[in-house]
Amino acid sequence: MAHKLYPFLSVVLLTVITSASLIWNIYTLDTNTLEIVNSVGRSFFKEIETTRRWNSDHGGVYVPVTAETQPNPYLDVPNRDITSTGGLKLTLINPAYMTRQIAEIAERENNIQYHITSLQPIRPQNGADQWETKALRLFEKGGSELTEYLEDEMVYRYMAPLFVTKGCLSCHARQGYEIGDIRGGISVTLPAKKYTAARTKSKTGLLVVHSMILLIGVTFIFLFKNYRNRQLEILNEKNIELENEIAHREQAEEELQKLFHELEEKVLERTFDLKMAKEEAEQANNLKSEFLANMSHELRTPMHHIQSFAQIGIKRIGMPEERPIKYYEKILSAGKRMMYLVNNLFDLSKLEARKMEYNYRDNDVLEIVHDEISKIKQQLEEKKITLVIDKPDVRTRTVCDRGTIGQVIQNLLSNSIRFSEDHKNIIISFDSKTLPAGTHLKEGAITPALSVSVQDEGCGIPPDELESVFDKFIQSSKTKTGAGGTGLGLSLCYEIINAHKGTIWAENNPEGGATFSFMLPYV
Repeated sequence: MAHKLYPFLSVVLLTVITSASLIWNIYTLDTNTLEIVNSVGRSFFKEIETTRRWNSDHGGVYVPVTAETQPNPYLDVPNRDITSTGGLKLTLINPAYMTRQIAEIAERENNIQYHITSLQPIRPQNGADQWETKALRLFEKGGSELTEYLEDEMVYRYMAPLFVTKGCLSCHARQGYEIGDIRGGISVTLPAKKYTAARTKSKTGLLVVHSMILLIGVTFIFLFKNYRNRQLEILNEKNIELENEIAHREQAEEELQKLFHELEEKVLERTFDLKMAKEEAEQANNLKSEFLANMSHELRTPMHHIQSFAQIGIKRIGMPEERPIKYYEKILSAGKRMMYLVNNLFDLSKLEARKMEYNYRDNDVLEIVHDEISKIKQQLEEKKITLVIDKPDVRTRTVCDRGTIGQVIQNLLSNSIRFSEDHKNIIISFDSKTLPAGTHLKEGAITPALSVSVQDEGCGIPPDELESVFDKFIQSSKTKTGAGGTGLGLSLCYEIINAHKGTIWAENNPEGGATFSFMLPYV
């Protein structure tokens, strides 16, 4: 009965995966479209802002008076209107007037609308509409720009703030503005047709591609089902033939019974060996089962965080008064934790399959330590742990693989943080020692090596677990009480250091906590 449900369950799973992929791609497409529009709006704003700054730095620009360019009744400055020696009437154009005329040209030729606006406009026509008022309120709270798609109007709107500079004070000082204040902003309105058309076309393409994938997948599933059924029929036919052959061989089996008696004693001898192997296999299976259960818990926890904070962020994404970045920081932290667990599992599988690649180069281990510290800065800050690097005057450069040695350092630091209480210290120290004779190189050779130690003030390691702390799938009893972990990190460290012809060990500190150390040969 169960095998009959396999095709149906496979189709359901394929449909779910395909749908999730389609939704994600559409979300990415919408996000990219909004980012493109945001870049276009920002470019227009920067161009206008630059021309305004040029105008402001020159104290305005005199241009001939025409039917389109009349004296600005809202510009109350001396010598606003002058007449050249040749009799040409000129009027002073300030940045705001210039922006309005540029906006008229842009709207007439490109159907792009600019609007300089303020909550305290000198010119009434520069008053902010409802959307611009919302944007200006956002800028007053620290926002740097705003981009939105207004579906009812079929336009994208972009707006960024204008700050008071020295050149602005000639007109706006009497309004109470000071240098650095937000005087207002410039909104850019872009027709959405060409963007939405491209987005719709891309969405259609995504739908077609995913539909084809789903169709091909379903077809393959049912073709495989038919193939499997045919193979079962062939197997049944062979079973019938085998039964007939067995009937003919029963007589021969009677003669073999004599031989079976002779082998019985040997079988009894092997039974004990098989029993011991079975017990070892069961123990290994129990360890892996415990590891998989813990790994499942470790993966579900960040996944729950990702889902929960993503839902909160989605609900609050349209509220100007909210700043949902803290939710995305939680999502990013949970995602990094889950990726860390998956990478450990993946690296372990590569190590066991002898497929781990090492790029040995001359590297500074101290630089690697600083790089890895920057990656776990958030973990240190969350538990308020002080990290101290105690570096005597020793050579810290040696030939090693930067990526995997960085992974060893990160695993040891993360392990110390996980088992340390808040406000504790972690000390990283360097020293120059010699590898124990016969560790990896020539028997009896004395090999100079760089020693790196990570010392914490945590709960330490039970003495009976010191010898097994680097074994695969083994978790400390301290871990099972709530510190977390998968039983993979330290075994990965052991394999990596072993591949570098070094050695790694753990020991308890007399004053409490544990120290993990490893040595890398200088050559």
